[in-house]
Amino acid sequence: MEKMITDIELLPEATQEAIKRDIENRILPQARNVFEDTPEEFSKYIEDEIKNAVKCKNDMINAAQREGAIIQNISEIYVFNKERIKALKRLKESLKLNQEPKKEDVSLPDEKNTDEAKELPKETPNRGKGRPSKPFSDILVKDKETTKRKLHSLIDGKQDSKAVIYIKAAIQLGMIQKPTHTQFIKEFGSIVSKQIFNKYINGNLYSDDELKGAKQALTNW
Repeated sequence: MEKMITDIELLPEATQEAIKRDIENRILPQARNVFEDTPEEFSKYIEDEIKNAVKCKNDMINAAQREGAIIQNISEIYVFNKERIKALKRLKESLKLNQEPKKEDVSLPDEKNTDEAKELPKETPNRGKGRPSKPFSDILVKDKETTKRKLHSLIDGKQDSKAVIYIKAAIQLGMIQKPTHTQFIKEFGSIVSKQIFNKYINGNLYSDDELKGAKQALTNW
């Protein structure tokens, strides 16, 4: 039986470069965005990402034992998540070391500066409409077209939780990042409400057997 590869150095050079490029150009920038925009959620974000990656590695170990398993694909997903964990841990440590509390100037303004401040016009805050939603393809990890076809073949024609389970399984397998409801319906149509989508994506509402079946459908496609 073919043995699963667990070390990036043992993968083909092109695959190594693809994994490193994806982590550098997508995984780390996404984590930095969380740190910059919602720093209070950064630690939990890293913790959740690492937890998902660890679960995916364990799932791949199980998948490799199945008869007819495509070991090359399983190895790539395993190694990607292994490198993803290492990169996120390094980023967290780097940001932690570089983050220093800002020293505020608490000196009292003199009378002249106070008068000048009164004369300065107040700036009107720029009230933008927020960032536009990225397309669904931006959250796909690798083999984007193949992954998209897999998901469409399994999701098209289904609704609500029966559709969302394949998204949750794909997240845990490291095939995609967690999409927003907007990204989902733009790709697959309005087949699930935002409330149900978030409930099943963020909660633990599927049984282990249900998720196992969804993952097998994705990896055996």
